[in-house]
Amino acid sequence: MSQNHLEKTRGLRWGLVAFLLLIEFSLIGVGIKGSIIPTEVRKIDGYSPWSEEVIEAARDIPVQ
Repeated sequence: MSQNHLEKTRGLRWGLVAFLLLIEFSLIGVGIKGSIIPTEVRKIDGYSPWSEEVIEAARDIPVQ
C-alpha cells in the first residue's frame, strides 16, 4: 500500500478503534449493572410464600 492510502485511512481506523472501545465498555457496564443485587424486593400479584412445612420437607430432599 502506498503511504498516501495509509494516511487517508488513518482517521477511519481510529474511528473504528474508538467505536469498538465504546461497545466494549458498554458491554462491561451492562455486565456490572446486571451483577449488582437489587436492594428492593419485587412484589408479584398472586404470589404466596411457601409454608414452613414445605421448606422443612424440601430440606430433606437429596440434591446432586
